[in-house]
Amino acid sequence: MRHLIQTLVRLHPLQRVAVFIWFALLIGVTGRVLFAPLRSHTVVPIYLTAAERWQRSEPLYVEVPRLDVYRNPPGIAAAFIPLTWLPERLAGLLWRVLGVTLFLVGLGRMVRDGLPRPLTPGETGAVFSLAVIPAIPSISNGQTNMIIIGALLLGATAAARLPGPSQTRAVPPPTRGRWTFAIIGSWLTIATAVKVYPAAVGLLIGLVNRYRVYPWFFAGCAVCFAFPYLLQNPGYVSDEYENFAVHVVADDRTWAALTRAPQDLFLAFRVWAAPPMVEIYLLAKLLAAAGMAGLVGLALRQTRNPREVVPLGFHLGCIWVTVLGPATEIPTYVLLGPTAASVAVLAAADRRTLGGRIRFGLAGLGYGLMILPIVRDMLPNGKPFHALALPPIGGALVLMSVIWSGARMIWAGTGSHTLHIASADRDETSTEERRPPCPTDHAA
Repeated sequence: MRHLIQTLVRLHPLQRVAVFIWFALLIGVTGRVLFAPLRSHTVVPIYLTAAERWQRSEPLYVEVPRLDVYRNPPGIAAAFIPLTWLPERLAGLLWRVLGVTLFLVGLGRMVRDGLPRPLTPGETGAVFSLAVIPAIPSISNGQTNMIIIGALLLGATAAARLPGPSQTRAVPPPTRGRWTFAIIGSWLTIATAVKVYPAAVGLLIGLVNRYRVYPWFFAGCAVCFAFPYLLQNPGYVSDEYENFAVHVVADDRTWAALTRAPQDLFLAFRVWAAPPMVEIYLLAKLLAAAGMAGLVGLALRQTRNPREVVPLGFHLGCIWVTVLGPATEIPTYVLLGPTAASVAVLAAADRRTLGGRIRFGLAGLGYGLMILPIVRDMLPNGKPFHALALPPIGGALVLMSVIWSGARMIWAGTGSHTLHIASADRDETSTEERRPPCPTDHAA
């Protein structure tokens, strides 16, 4: 205990704030899981029921009394089987602990090795603090989003530490070797296996070295697809894959009530303007994905620095799967939390320039709009607030900030210099001397 107190005292004030906020959140969620009505505001029973139905070779994608429909691939139902051996409350608690742990570890890796530069202690505390609110719905409900974003963060960070074409000596030894690409592909595969659509993020991250990342990524996805056949009757597994595809196509809530419709840009058009034709909107989504891939590819060609390019691909991918995603809900915006927080903090450090102030304003306002429905849900009668479509508008503002930063990086072509500072000189120059001044550090 004494050592823990001494460690907390040595932290930056904003880091202590982050520790306190996360600790309070975990205590609150633990108390609710242990003492609230058993199946109140949680999706864990959906996963557990699907696992039980998997064991009995029963259809997964059917309505179950008092539960929502199971929406994940069949393999996730099989993965939940060990949790069915535990009491439901304990299973729900362990599942949440696993998700939070993966998320915090991934976020910690990102702020140290997965951004264009390591963050200062104050910036680190700010990112961890800002990442709390978007994560509250997913942690409280026990959704798989925490696993998805945690795996994506770890995969992106491993990819950001790859050596550039002319920077092999500047990368720490642990990133060398073929197994690095296996690690990257494995983390990206885990995220894709849970919900499929995170594959878009994996494809953008993999552009950093597509000839070595993509084979591991695609092979991992193939293994995840085939693995359920080893656990059940092949005919039953094939039927459930077919049912999953049918369910995904049928679960179209584009024109659902405003409070139930996906929280994407189409909803924003419905609320604040005239909605486009669905076919045109789908084409626009595909063109946006192609444009994002082109921006990442151009950045790689210009900078030749994974430390610059991978965060760009990660941010763009997380924005695409939320703001333009297939079935985005309020809890899904936890996938955009690390992006909005880190982009705003990095822009704040560049506040002396007009561009930095504009990028900070876009990211900060976008983050605020993104979390407003979550904060409003903490008060009674918050559901109608979802009809305002604020999260996708906020995500679009964050997208503008990310595109601005990407264009600035491409124009300047400063990637190799950043990598040299961040990696090669780490042992020779103090961290505080290398980092640009940040407003959060003055809090000390």
